[in-house]
Amino acid sequence: MKSLITAALAFSAATFTPALSAGIHDFSPENRQRATTSTGVGKCVTTRDKSHVCFLKVSDRHYSLAIHDVDKPGYATTVFIDCQTGTWKSWGILKKEVLDLYMHDFCVSV
Repeated sequence: MKSLITAALAFSAATFTPALSAGIHDFSPENRQRATTSTGVGKCVTTRDKSHVCFLKVSDRHYSLAIHDVDKPGYATTVFIDCQTGTWKSWGILKKEVLDLYMHDFCVSV
């Protein structure tokens, strides 16, 4: 399973151009496309602390994310979020409190 996540993250990183972000839990609107962006579009950003967040728009309101937080080196967490309702599901080792911060900042930026 770890190799599947690694492959997905590598695919995301190879597909999208990295950019700098304002901070680990400060997902800036300048680092993502607006909600009018067509599905299938995504991007990877590197935060100030060198964490990585890659996302892909899968519908008008749904996004799939891969988060590699430097506090948990070697592991990525995947998240599927509905930015209209704010509900999300994840698989990985990041705690809910950490993911809540990422998800709140991500959907506010949409």
